[in-house]
Amino acid sequence: MRSSYLEIRKDHNEFPMDCFLNSGDMTLLPHWHKEIEIIYVKNGTLNVGINDTIFTMQEGEVRIINGGEVHYYLSSPDSERIVLMFDISFFKDMRLINNEELSMLDIFNGIEKSSLSWPGKIKQKIEELIQEIYLEMVNKDRGYLFAIKAKMYEMIVTLYRNVYQDISPNELKSELVSNPKSFVESLSKIFAYIEEYYQQKITLDDIARHMGFNAQYFSRYFKRLTGQTFVTFLNDYRLNKAKWLLLNEDLPIIEVAEQAGFSSVKIFHHLFKTKFGTSPLKYKKSKYGNNI
Repeated sequence: MRSSYLEIRKDHNEFPMDCFLNSGDMTLLPHWHKEIEIIYVKNGTLNVGINDTIFTMQEGEVRIINGGEVHYYLSSPDSERIVLMFDISFFKDMRLINNEELSMLDIFNGIEKSSLSWPGKIKQKIEELIQEIYLEMVNKDRGYLFAIKAKMYEMIVTLYRNVYQDISPNELKSELVSNPKSFVESLSKIFAYIEEYYQQKITLDDIARHMGFNAQYFSRYFKRLTGQTFVTFLNDYRLNKAKWLLLNEDLPIIEVAEQAGFSSVKIFHHLFKTKFGTSPLKYKKSKYGNNI
């Protein structure tokens, strides 16, 4: 399976949302996208990593993942998940937005993301709405797009009124919020370069020149976009490639290090153990490796 840290989804300008059911054992590598994602675990369990936090979602749980958050999944064989994905432009009725105190992005940033923290009745209501939206998307009865939009607005109002917490304006500012198109285009170009050359030596000068910047400016620019230094990001990218190889290919550790783009096994071992708390070899041998 080809992986890409940035997922560019097909642009549905007229109806920028999708709803689908995933079932069975599935591994989705770390990625991110500008769309907001809502996951509802219908059956089984789902191991989820979001940014630097890893947890297990149980049957009946709902989780909201904001645009720009790095996430991945490791699901149990008997699991089923309903996934809602939508661009913020889905809610583009400016007559409504201009009369509200907060923008839709502000609201989503302030909503409590896990249903574990929601009151029981609210959790049940959101579960019902998600399942109704999914059925509308599957059945496509007359007026289903209107029905989906109405239910999405009902979901937002329910969450906004019951599980919203005020956060400071500084916490809401990001490159993605202020200029999502520029954000996605820039990162797409950066990640395409990394995807093509990660097995080779990549210097800060190399990637800066590719983007048309000097190294000092690019370093600041990349940190502003992602919250990480480029070196940290590149190492994490290579480590995730190595992790995938360890889980799916029977290769010597030295070959895993080479294929993931590390210049030496020693560096690979040190970075892997620092990030995941175990050595590559122990991770490969452990039957619990998928849960790390």
